[in-house]
Amino acid sequence: MVSTITIEGNHITKEYIIRREIQHQLDVPLDSTMVKADRDRIDNLSIFTSVKWEAELLDDGSVELVFVVIETWRIWPGAAPMYWEDKGWSFFGAVRVLNFRGRNQAFAMGGAVGALDMFGFQFSDPWFAGDHISFSGDIGRVIFQHPFLPYVQITDSFEAILGRWFGYKWKVRVGFELERKQFEGETDTLTYSYVAPQGSVAYDTRDIYRDPSEGISVLQQFYVMFHSSDSNRNRLVWTQTVGSYWSPVKGKNKLTLGLGLMSIATFGALDEVWINYFGGSYSIRGWSVPSREDFLDPGHSFRFGNQELVFSAEARKTIVSSSSVSALSLNAEYGLAVVGFIDVGVTSLELSDLFVSDPLIGMGFGIRVPVFGSFLRIDYGWAYYGGKAYGTSLNIGSGQKF
Repeated sequence: MVSTITIEGNHITKEYIIRREIQHQLDVPLDSTMVKADRDRIDNLSIFTSVKWEAELLDDGSVELVFVVIETWRIWPGAAPMYWEDKGWSFFGAVRVLNFRGRNQAFAMGGAVGALDMFGFQFSDPWFAGDHISFSGDIGRVIFQHPFLPYVQITDSFEAILGRWFGYKWKVRVGFELERKQFEGETDTLTYSYVAPQGSVAYDTRDIYRDPSEGISVLQQFYVMFHSSDSNRNRLVWTQTVGSYWSPVKGKNKLTLGLGLMSIATFGALDEVWINYFGGSYSIRGWSVPSREDFLDPGHSFRFGNQELVFSAEARKTIVSSSSVSALSLNAEYGLAVVGFIDVGVTSLELSDLFVSDPLIGMGFGIRVPVFGSFLRIDYGWAYYGGKAYGTSLNIGSGQKF
């Protein structure tokens, strides 16, 4: 029988933040399956570099269940050059505080100069009230040269989102964004000011969110843009994503196979400034971000559109399992995984034309390195369309693609 549940290693984190993730009961036999699920939920807080559990037999024959955590670095002041695939190099400076007040809150403020000029403030609390009610908000300005249109894009925005978990599988989020976008060209300036209600419904059974070994994730998301002065500019963006994961080889050096599907359907205004593209770390890897010349070339029109459908498959093999190392009273995470991938996608301006063109294909390999509670993702791939090779590309991003 489990007579005691103890938590060790939480020097900053309030104990109730951890205990509210633990579902194992007292005065019942130890259930290792339930304990593992508790361990995964604590890990999914993303404020620990290590979460382990052990069972200790006490003198009276009962069991003490112990969760041992190692807290990650909480405060990240810094300044360094940063690279964005669609923008280029900028010098970035920020202060990011994780696990603020030991309550798993987070905020960041910072800015950048260079190819991307920006400043902003973000705050999030995954459980600020009631039963699993979350809040996140941000405000800021971003300025950069559009990758393939002859405009400098200036975006001012404010966003606020409320969310709620229903059990540990369903989550609903609702909120709004106030946004003003300006596209400044040499001869004209386009301005879009709108209110954007948004919402999403997610069904998620992944064991570990940032590096799942099993489970599925399904997301339905809506983003509605009501233009402040012209209803003909209103638009709706409907995004659907599905991910499925399983591990034929388990353990610290696991092999995980994953399948992902993402679709975007756009209704209403289809102005040129809203056209998206294939290329880069978050769409079809192996293809680089397109240039102005690519956009003007009719032979590359298959890369641009408002409607998208992308299928991805990956095999992820852990080479060095994620671990924590301490130096100067700071805890950092290290590890390494290698990945093989294939991405296949189609895009078009009109939904009815989505399957008219051949699909774009990208395939290759990459590495994943844990950093800041997420992953640095570096992929190298080969691009194909219509049976023809279109070169190679090095794609850099953060987190898993799906």
